[in-house]
Parts: sequence; C-alpha cells; structure tokens
Amino acid sequence: MARPTGYWVLLCVALFWLAGRAGLIAHTPFWVLAALVGVTYAASKLAHALVPSPARGVRLWVRVGVEMTGITAILYALGWGPTLGVGYLFGTVDNLEDDGWAVSAPAIVWSLAGITFGQLAIATGVAPTIIDPPLVHGLAALCAVAVAGTIRFLGWETREKERAQGEVERRERWFRALVQHASDIILVVGADGLIEFASPAFDVVFGVPGSSVVGVPLLELAHHDDLAAARVIQGTEERPGVVNRVQLRLSVPGGAFKWFDAGVTNLRADSAVRGTVVNLRDITERRRFEEKLRHQAFHDALTQLPNRRAFVDRVERSLSRATRAGERIAVMFLDVDRFKLFNDNLGHDVGDHLLMEVAQRLQTCIRPNDVVARFGGDEFTLLVDQLASVEDATNTAERILEALRVPVVAAGRELSVTTSIGISVSGNAGANAADLLREADLAMYVAKQKGRARWELFDAALAPRVTQRMEAEADLLRAVQQGELTVHYQPEMSLADGSVVALEALVRWDDPRRGLVMPNEFLPLADESSLIVAIDRLVLRTACLDGQRWLHEHGEGAPRVAVNLSSRFLHQPEAVDEIAAALEDSGLEAAFLQVEVTEHCTIADERTIAETLGRMRQLGVRVAIDDFGTGYASLDGLKRLPVDAVKLDHSFVEGMETAASHAAVIHAVIAMAHALGLRVTAEGVERAEQVVVLRSLGCDSAQGVHLSRTLAPPAVDALLQPADVTDLHPRRDTAS
Repeated sequence: MARPTGYWVLLCVALFWLAGRAGLIAHTPFWVLAALVGVTYAASKLAHALVPSPARGVRLWVRVGVEMTGITAILYALGWGPTLGVGYLFGTVDNLEDDGWAVSAPAIVWSLAGITFGQLAIATGVAPTIIDPPLVHGLAALCAVAVAGTIRFLGWETREKERAQGEVERRERWFRALVQHASDIILVVGADGLIEFASPAFDVVFGVPGSSVVGVPLLELAHHDDLAAARVIQGTEERPGVVNRVQLRLSVPGGAFKWFDAGVTNLRADSAVRGTVVNLRDITERRRFEEKLRHQAFHDALTQLPNRRAFVDRVERSLSRATRAGERIAVMFLDVDRFKLFNDNLGHDVGDHLLMEVAQRLQTCIRPNDVVARFGGDEFTLLVDQLASVEDATNTAERILEALRVPVVAAGRELSVTTSIGISVSGNAGANAADLLREADLAMYVAKQKGRARWELFDAALAPRVTQRMEAEADLLRAVQQGELTVHYQPEMSLADGSVVALEALVRWDDPRRGLVMPNEFLPLADESSLIVAIDRLVLRTACLDGQRWLHEHGEGAPRVAVNLSSRFLHQPEAVDEIAAALEDSGLEAAFLQVEVTEHCTIADERTIAETLGRMRQLGVRVAIDDFGTGYASLDGLKRLPVDAVKLDHSFVEGMETAASHAAVIHAVIAMAHALGLRVTAEGVERAEQVVVLRSLGCDSAQGVHLSRTLAPPAVDALLQPADVTDLHPRRDTAS
C-alpha cells in the first residue's frame, strides 16, 4: 500500500474481485472497494505532489495521515480489519526511505488512530468484520502493539542508518580535506647527490623552508645509522623508472630526526625532471607506535618488566650461548607469598602496588647481564647469566630475600611481603628453557612447603613429591566437580540441659582411592588454589537443605545449622546474595542458619567483614566468631562487629580444669561476652571435667568429642530423636 501505481491499483481491484467471488472478504460491494482503492491512489499521489520529500513537521503528518487513512479504509472494508495491519508497515516503509526516521512518529500515531476508529466502526456496525467480536478487538490490541513496535523499530533502524551514513559522509569530507591539504614531501636529487628541489610540504614537516636544503647533499640530512638506505637514492641508475622503497631517518641542522618511508624513482632520463624523485612520507608516529606494540608484546603492562614470552626467548638464547661456551645459567621462579590474601582482603589496587614494588626491588638485586620478568599473576622469573658458580644464583636469591624484608607501605599500612624462590641451574646438554622453568617451579613449591620466605635449589629427588601435590590439586578439583565432597555435622550441646542447639557443618572428601579424607588434609590446599569458595558454596547449600529437613521433622525445637565460611567467600561481592539464594532454594528459615567466621578473618579486614556480616544479620542469619582467642582480637573489638555468639578456641579449654589461670581467663571472656549480649560456646571439649568447669563458669554451650563425635546425616537423625539425651556429667568412657 505504499505509494500506489496504476498497475498496483488494477492488481488490487482484480484481487479484491476474485476474493469477493471466493468469499474470502466481507460482503462489501465491489464498487465500494474499487472506489476506495482509486481514492487512496489519487489521494496518495496528490499528497506526495503537494508535500514532496523530504518533508517535516505538520506537512509530513498530513501526508502520512492521508496515506494511513486510505489504508485503514481499505483494510476494514475487506472485513479482516486488524489482521491486515501489515498494510500500515507497507505505507511506512516507503515514506521512511524518502523522509527518514521522522516518519515513525506520525506513522505510529495514524496507524493506532486507524485501528481505533476501525474497531469503533466494527463495534457500531459501520464496518464489516469476518472475525467475530470480541476476538476481533483482542486481535486489534495485539495488532496495535505489533504495528507500533515494528514501526518504532524501523524508525530506530532508519535513524541509525542515517547516522551511519552521515558519519561516513563526514569522514569522507574529512579525509578529502586531509588529502588536499597534507601532501608528502617531494625531493629531486641530482646525479651528484645534491638536493635540487623540495616541495612546500618540507616547510610543514621540518619547520624550515625547503629552499634552505637546495644544494645540500642528501646524505648530510640522513642519520648515520641510515646512510646505507640513503645511498639507495643514489644507486638507482640501473633501474630507471622503477620505484625503490626504503625507510630512513632525516633531519635538518638543529632539528630532531624523523622517520620516513621513501619511494625513490630514477627519472634522470626524463627531460622534464633530470633527477631522482624522492617521495617522503612521515612515518615517525607509526614507527613509535610499532615500537610501543613491540614493547607491549614483550613486556608486562603493570610492572613494565619483560613478560613470559620475552623471558623464555632470552633464556633460550642465553642457554644456547652458554652451551657453546661451556658455561652455565640459572633460572629462578619466584612466587609472592600470601599474595591472594592481600589481594582479596585489601583490594586489587593494593595488590597491584605490591607487585610493582616487588618488581622494582627485584631489579635492584640483579647484575647487568641478568634479567627479571613477570611470568604472570604474582609470579616472577629471573635469569642469572654466565654463572661462575652456583653461589652466584644463591647469592642473588639471598639479596632478593633481604630486599623484601623491608615492609611495603600500601593503603596506609605496612605490609610484610615475602617470596618463595625456586632455583634451577643448567647442566644437561639437552636442557631447554621449558625444562629449567619447570624445575625452578618445582623447587619453588618445595620452598613453600618448607615454610615460605626462602629459596630452594632444584633437587630431582624431591620432584616426585611436588608433582604429587600438584596432582592432589587436580584431584581436589575433580572432587568438587564430581560430587565427592560430603558434609558431616558436629553437635553443639547446651550446658544447661544437654540439648542439641546447633550442628556445625564439616566437609569430608570421600576419595575413591584414599577413602575418607579429613578437612585438615585438603582445606589448606583448597585455600591456596582458590577452590575454597566452591567448597564453601557446596557446604552452605547442603547444610541449608539438611537444616530444612530437620526443621520440618522437629519443628521449632530443631537445632540451627552452622556453616564456616572462608575469607575468600566473604570477600565476594555476591556473598550475601549467595546465602540468601541458598536459604530461598532450600526453604530454610534464616534464624536456623548460623554463619561462622574465624577471628583471623575479621582482623584482616574489619570494615569489609563488618559490612558483610551486617547484611547477613539483616537476612535474619545468626553470626558467630569462630576460634576466638587465636587472632589477638579483643572483646572490645566485638562491639564493632554485628555478631551473636563467640566460640572459644580449644586452646582455651585445654588444661583449664587444672590451671586456675586458664579458668580465670575463660570466666572473664564469658562475663564480658554476656555483657555484650553474646552467647559463648566452648570448642574442643574432650573430658567430662571440662564440662563441669565450663558449666560453673557460665558457658552457654560446648562441642567436642566428649559430647559427640562428628556425625553423618543419618547419625544426626538418630541423635535428634526425643529419646536421645546427652549426659553431660563426668564419665570415664569418652567418645572418640
């Protein structure tokens, strides 16, 4: 229905006649349909004649309105009404091509108006309809939305196309202006090598008139390292008419050298020139950019040290030279100790600052021929070239350790940064860079296992043990992915009546090869390899599901489930959201979940942890400080933390029944905690006598092997049966 032609009118009339004969349209008299088509055709032609493209404002609205009115009349006369709303799109598309995106607004308005009046006509019986009400009105609503949305999209697409075309035209004008006003330098050099002509562009590029170099030998302008390239200009006699390309640096006296791409053509045989034509294109910026890219390709962006690629290449070259000369080299692999702790707790800005400071200190520890590189993350590598003895490498390692003993100041605090260093010395004729790096990496793992902040020489006898550790990391990753981790629970008993008040979730690894693996064997490894977050997530969700089951079975008397969350988990931006999702997915009430964080975690970054714990408590989750007394935190510091309970570390409990000082300290902690409104739980209760003392000191609850060992969920089910009451009185046989 877009801008009809005579052939279109005849075709429509014929189609309407056939459709009427076949009963496919409403019983509108054929002459009415033919008249509507004719009037629409004439009105469209007249509208376009009176309001030619491009049009804007009221004129455009009127012209579009004329076309949309005709389309509406034809659509509703056919009896199909809104189902033929695509006709509005035909009318819109043709106008969009001529008048642009401005057509979309009037097209939408007139289309919606047409549908509205068409439906009123159907409702009042003025217009026929093949589709019975109210279906036809529902279809009209859908059609209105579809037509408006489609026209809006077409308008947006047209506007973006117009913008793109405008941008292309603008850029074409811009480039045309550049071509017209910025030409290359053209020089004509005589057979004697003297410059005979310099184009006006010489003034712009060099800042001096071109006439100042006429009669000057071209070689005098060339950089001394590029004289060979400059002589190409004088050696073109044998290839007249052929363009020779060279790159060289040129300068005028007192000016800076610039890089040029020179196209040299021997036109000495041309009577109009009688010289060598040199077209100079200034590529100084391009050369700088290429140098920058080359630097970036072989250097680390943060520290500006050589990167892994550059380091490996340098080691290969040094190793090849050393092999020919009968010398040795050493490769060091360095890993910043506890870097992830700094990065996670203090932020990436502090982490970046630490890495840059380490890089600078490493550079002060090497000899001129040595190379230090950033291998990736918090790992650095170092090449000690031309070794006189192994002591050259170990002395360098000692200098590095000494340089890092001075604390790094970052984020307003002093941070003690250390590194573990592995050293590999070349010896085998067939060794390559990859072998040396692998050996140094293995030695570095040994240094970490021996306590960090030290260096170790590669020892082939220790390599299998390190490899086993790396394999253990891979096994742990598999365990997380394949569901080999299970959750057991250690009950927390009330010291008042022996009831189970909480169940602390503890993870176990059911390894198909090694059997049940205790957490102290794999959690430190998980923390170092960042798998701890995935493990925390698994324990959290499993505990919530089990807690909901016990809540359903035992009602409000069911114990809470307690989940220990690591520092890495808590420092995730989405940590609280994950807890909320676990509660929602399991259906567990928030009051029946207790999150436990270690005292060390709260000390490391009190502000961030306090904010996270506060958001948890807003969910209704209880919060407890675990292992209290091991991190030098004070009870006064607990005032600033939104917590509900304190769990005394087992080191407080051990020996308190015989040492009065231990009992006095515990009594003071319990009294102060109660004054702050906190419950106190004693961990590691192993003897009945400890229960008696703790009860006398006012401790609220306790957990340990004397009260109950760690239980699998079925054993917890049995423990929670009403008949099971834990006897807290002293007894000789203790659980293990």
